Amino acid sequence: MSSFVVSDLTINRIGCGLDTYPSGIYYERILNKIGLSVIKRDRKEQLGTALMKLNREAVNQRYPNADEVFSPYPYRFQQVIVGTSMITFKALKCWLYQCSEGNIRENQLFQAMDTICYQIASEIITGLPAYQNSLGWE
Repeated sequence: MSSFVVSDLTINRIGCGLDTYPSGIYYERILNKIGLSVIKRDRKEQLGTALMKLNREAVNQRYPNADEVFSPYPYRFQQVIVGTSMITFKALKCWLYQCSEGNIRENQLFQAMDTICYQIASEIITGLPAYQNSLGWE
């Protein structure tokens, strides 16, 4: 498995996407448990910085000499419009995959984002016509 540092845009899609959906308050509660938030701009930037830091740590665990290969640039938060939950989901899945190195999966932030990702996927699936038109719960 290879690993790379995701773009600022990917991180910004996660942070900005999490507070634009009806379940945003649920995501906020999960993040509050680990001292993070997405409600205000400065808190989104704080979350983005934490996401980027963990991603870089995963790359460093995968490639111990990564500092020589990947020169860390400062993360820059920028408010972005996230049109659909699918965009947030895809960005979050990419970040989770790139962070799946070493002991990163044991990190509280990784686990919180994994929980949020599962919730977003459930919301996407239950909103699909194929789900709504399928057999009911019996």
